[in-house]
Amino acid sequence: MSVITLLAQHAALAVHNLHVAGTMVSDAAWH
Repeated sequence: MSVITLLAQHAALAVHNLHVAGTMVSDAAWH
């Protein structure tokens, strides 16, 4: 596995986690 692939996967996971966290916060705020 190349470093670029590893970084890309890490970045994608971080973005996914931010999206999930943002959705949870928005959901809590709306309710």
